[in-house]
Amino acid sequence: MKKMKLISGLMAMAMAAMSLTSVVSAADVAISAGNATAKPGDSFKVDVSLASLPSGGVNSIEFAIGYDSSVLNISKVSLTNDTGAASKEGDLGDTVFTTYDTGSQYIVLFSTGLEEANYWVSKEGAFVTVEGTVASGTKATSSTLSIEPVTRSEYPESGKNNSAIVCEAAGTATSCKATNGTITIQQQEETTSNNNPSTVSKWGDADCNGEVDISDVIFVSRVAAEDKELSLSAQGKLNSDCNADSKINGADSVIILQLVAKLLNESQMPYKG
Repeated sequence: MKKMKLISGLMAMAMAAMSLTSVVSAADVAISAGNATAKPGDSFKVDVSLASLPSGGVNSIEFAIGYDSSVLNISKVSLTNDTGAASKEGDLGDTVFTTYDTGSQYIVLFSTGLEEANYWVSKEGAFVTVEGTVASGTKATSSTLSIEPVTRSEYPESGKNNSAIVCEAAGTATSCKATNGTITIQQQEETTSNNNPSTVSKWGDADCNGEVDISDVIFVSRVAAEDKELSLSAQGKLNSDCNADSKINGADSVIILQLVAKLLNESQMPYKG
């Protein structure tokens, strides 16, 4: 029964699409996707919105969200504007709104056979919400969310490809105007790990607090004396090796003391004298 309901809905949409060329409407129904910005590996969320709906609404809508699966992964398309038709239709309720992913198109189908227009789509604004992620490793680019006709036959055994987005009100087709959305992918910021520093942040700053004072002299002296209660971080070792001999010893503590006393300055580092 449910399968027949879905098939009959698709058939009605197909027949509506055939008649689009003869439809005259005051304004096209506008279907537009939103825009978002995300970094590789991050999630995104955009709405697909409706505008310029007929005064009584529409009871059938079919369109596809085309996307590049090498850049975007669409995980879910959910109904934002719930008309209550699914609850009213009872056992057939789960066929009112259906979606499925073909790998290049995410198909969106709303169809109710209820005659009461208050269960139709008549509210303008967000209709569905699209959620997904940007593929890891994607370079900075922009990727289109294309609002487009579903790739299928115009109707069973027609031998023609479908070329229309379907909006229908009680068997009368309404033409549609689509506006695509864009996901802008920002370049992933490169982070430098402090676990493996390659440059000195401040000569003599053994404790890496941004200052060079007598506490650094004491710190290095105790490390040089093999005090097991203390250890230098990787950055602290670089900062403390003031004569660049790849060792931390008494010579370094003396140079740091001279830095504290202003007898030496950073422009003289590393100090070999």
